[in-house]
Amino acid sequence: MLVAPIGAFLTFTANPQSREVPLNSSVVLSCEAADGAAIVGWLFNDTSDLPAGADVVSGVLRIAAFQPSNAGVYRCIASNNTIDRQVSHQAKLSYFAQRAFTVQPADFTSYVLRASTVRAPAGFDCVLASYQPNGVRPVVGWEIVQSDGTREFHDPRQSGGRFVALQLDHHGYLQIVDPQTADNGTRVRCVATSSLNPSEMAALSDWASILVSELPRPDSLPVFSTQPPPTVYPVPGMDMVLPCSKTTSNSSLSIIWRESNATWSNNFFFWGFPLPLPPDYSIVGYSNLQVFSPQAHIGTTFACVAYNAEGLQSTAITSTVIIASPPPSTTPTYEDHLYTYVVQSGTTLSLPLGVATNSTARWLWNAQLVSLGSKYSISPGDQRLVIRDVQPGDSGVYQGGVQVTQGGQDIDVLATYEITVYSALNISCEDHINGTQLVVSCSFNVPVKTVQCSLNQGPFYVCSFPLLLPTTTSVLSLTITAADVHGSVATVTLTPAILDCDGVVSTSSHVILISCQAAFVPLRYTISRNGTILGNGFPPYNLSILTLDAGVHTFLVTATTGLTGASTLVTVTVPAYHQCHTPSDLMSSVSCSSNFPLLGAQCTIDVGPTTPCTFPLNTSTLAPGTHSITISSGILSSTASFILQGLPPLAPHIDQLHVLDKGRAAIYVHWTANTTLLRPVSSYDLQVTSTSAPNQTLTLTNTSYTLTMGVAQGHTYAFQVRAVNAYGSGNYSDPRTLTVPNNGSPIPWWVWLIVALLLLLALLLCCVFCCCLALCCFKKGKQQAYNVKEREEDHRKDVEAEYQTTV
Repeated sequence: MLVAPIGAFLTFTANPQSREVPLNSSVVLSCEAADGAAIVGWLFNDTSDLPAGADVVSGVLRIAAFQPSNAGVYRCIASNNTIDRQVSHQAKLSYFAQRAFTVQPADFTSYVLRASTVRAPAGFDCVLASYQPNGVRPVVGWEIVQSDGTREFHDPRQSGGRFVALQLDHHGYLQIVDPQTADNGTRVRCVATSSLNPSEMAALSDWASILVSELPRPDSLPVFSTQPPPTVYPVPGMDMVLPCSKTTSNSSLSIIWRESNATWSNNFFFWGFPLPLPPDYSIVGYSNLQVFSPQAHIGTTFACVAYNAEGLQSTAITSTVIIASPPPSTTPTYEDHLYTYVVQSGTTLSLPLGVATNSTARWLWNAQLVSLGSKYSISPGDQRLVIRDVQPGDSGVYQGGVQVTQGGQDIDVLATYEITVYSALNISCEDHINGTQLVVSCSFNVPVKTVQCSLNQGPFYVCSFPLLLPTTTSVLSLTITAADVHGSVATVTLTPAILDCDGVVSTSSHVILISCQAAFVPLRYTISRNGTILGNGFPPYNLSILTLDAGVHTFLVTATTGLTGASTLVTVTVPAYHQCHTPSDLMSSVSCSSNFPLLGAQCTIDVGPTTPCTFPLNTSTLAPGTHSITISSGILSSTASFILQGLPPLAPHIDQLHVLDKGRAAIYVHWTANTTLLRPVSSYDLQVTSTSAPNQTLTLTNTSYTLTMGVAQGHTYAFQVRAVNAYGSGNYSDPRTLTVPNNGSPIPWWVWLIVALLLLLALLLCCVFCCCLALCCFKKGKQQAYNVKEREEDHRKDVEAEYQTTV
C-alpha cells in the first residue's frame, strides 16, 4: 500500500472476509470505502482477470456457483480521482466439498473398579467423508453435553481437562481421562467447522453416549497369549509383523493398535492414534500389526491395547513396543513364528512373509501345496499369500517359506499361520403388534454372548427376545448391539411401526381388504387416498377393485387417541380386473366393466380367436353354460367368466297342413322349428282339437305327423305345436285349421265287414268240397286196382287148369 499525506488516506468501512465455502454455493464479497466518491475495483490473484462465474455490480463481487477455479485471493481496490492514492484489502476464498462423517462415534462404555479408577483410552473417533488437500483443513472438534445439561465444546487446538480433543488430518478423536461415574449419560458428537470462519458449520456426526459402570470382578480383565517384544529392530527391505493376540479362553477380548511419537504429550503417549492408517500399516489376521518400511518408523512406539468385559469396551492392559535402530553388531536372523488368526468369513486375508525378494515363495495349506488361481495368489516382491473370500472351509495351517541373501548369507524366511474362519455376526429383526403390545423379535446367525438394547438413544441394558416395548403413540428408536464369542460386534437400529396396516387383494370377492393394528388404543381411524377421505370407521376396510384403476395405489391410514396419534401408508397393487354380465332383456349379448381402459382392447372368448372388443359382445354362437373371456389392453390383461343361461324354445311355424287322400280319412301336418344355441329343442307338443273327436296333445320328436284316428268328413280340425327343452316349454304356434271335405255316401264299415265274412265262408265251403271230392276219387281208384288184380289171378288159375288138362 502506498503512503499518502495525512488526511488524504482512503479507508474502508466494509472489508471482505476470508472464508471457506462449499462447492456450488453462492458467494457475495462486499467492499465499501469511506469516501463516497471512491471507485472500487477487484483483483483476482493480483490480476485484473476475474475467474469465470464472477462479476462485479456496484462494487459488490458475486459468484453464483462457487467452483474450484474460483478459489484464490480477491483484493478490493479503492481510489479517488482527486488524490493519487489507493488502498486495498484482500480476502482468501477456499472451498470444501459436501462433507459427512463416514465413521460415527459409537456408544462407549467405561468400567471402574470398586477400589480405584481405571484410566480409559480415547473413547471416540470419527472421520470426514471428504477432504480437499488444496483447501483449508477443517477443524474437527467435539460437542459434549453432560448429564446435568452442561454443554461444552472442545477444540483440538486447546489442551487440558478430562476431555481432550485430538485431530490428525481429517480424523477426529476424543480422549476421556479418568472417567467417573458422574460421566454416566454424557453425550458427545463430532463437529467439523471451517478453520477460517468457525461460524461456518461443515458437518455434524450422530450423538454417542458414555456409560460408566463397575467391573463385576477383577478377574474379568483380559489376558494376552502373545505380546510384542519391548524393542524390535528393522531389517532393510523387509516388512515387520508385531504379534499380539488373546488367550482362547478370553473370548470377549478385542484388540486394537495405537501409535504415538515424541510430538505428542505424555498423556497422549499412553493412548496414541488408532491404527491402521494406510499406507504405512495393516492389520493381518485378527490382531497382528504389519508395519511397512519399518525403518521409516524408527523411534515410534506402538501399543497393543486390549478391551474386555463381555464384549463391551473397557480398559484392561496395554503392551508397548518401540522400533529402534539395530546395534552395529546385530546380524539379522529369522525364525519360524506361529501366528494365530481368527477372521470373519467373506474377507480377503493377506499372509505376509515380511521380506522383499524376487524369489518365489512356497506356500502350503495343511501340508498341501496351494494351487494358485482366483482363490489364492502370491504377491510379487514381498511373496505374501493372498486368500480371497475366506470361508470356514479355508481354516487350517498355512506355511510359507523363501530363501533370501542378506550380507552374503543365505537366510530361510519362514512363517506359519493358524487360521480360524468364522461367520460374521448378523442380526435379523422384525417387529409386529400383538393386540396393543409392540413386540420385537431378533435372530442371530451365530451364537452370541451378549445382547444389549437402547430405546430412544437411552442407556443400554441387557435384553432378550421377544422384546416387549411400552405402549406409545410416539415414534420409537430401538438399537440392538450383540457380540459373539469371537468379539465381533454387530449393531442394528429399528424404528418399529406403532401403527401397522396391511392391504390384501381378495381375488374371490374382488375387493381390497385393509386391516390395521396399533400399539395403543385408538379412538378414531381415518383412511384417505390422494387427499380424499374414504372412510372414518374402524378397520377392516373393503374397497372394490372396480373403483380403483389397475396399478399401484397408496392409502393413508391415521389412528388418533385425541390429541396424538400415528399415520402409516399402505401400498397395494391393484390387478387388472373386469366383470361381465348378460342383460336380462338381451340374453345373446354380454356387457363388461373393468378398472382399465377398454378402448382398443382385444377380447378372447374361451379358446377362440382374439378379436377387437366391441361391447356388448355378441354371444349368439355360444352354447349355454360357463364361458371365459380374456381382455387385454397394452400390458394389462384380465380373465373373467360369465354364464349364459339357456332359454325355452321359440314357437315353431306350421308350414304344411292337408288331407292325404280323398278316399282316406287322414290329415298330414308339418312344422319348422325356430332354434338357436341358447334355445335348443328336445321334443314337441302337438295339440289337436276337432268337432268330431276329443281334444288331444301328442308328444313328438319329429317335425311332422299324420292324423288318422277320429278323422271324419265334414269336420274341422285345428292344430298348434310348441317346442320343449331342458329350460322349459315355449309358446304354442298360431293355430292352423282344416276341414275334411264330403265325397258322397260312403259304404258303412260294417257292410264291408259282412262282405268279408261271407267271402271267407264261401272260401271255406269250397275247401270242404274239394277235400271230399279228392277223397272219393282216391277210394274209387283203389277199388279198381283191386278188381284188376283179382281178374289177373282168375286168369292165371284158368291157364294153369287148362295146362293141367292138356297134360
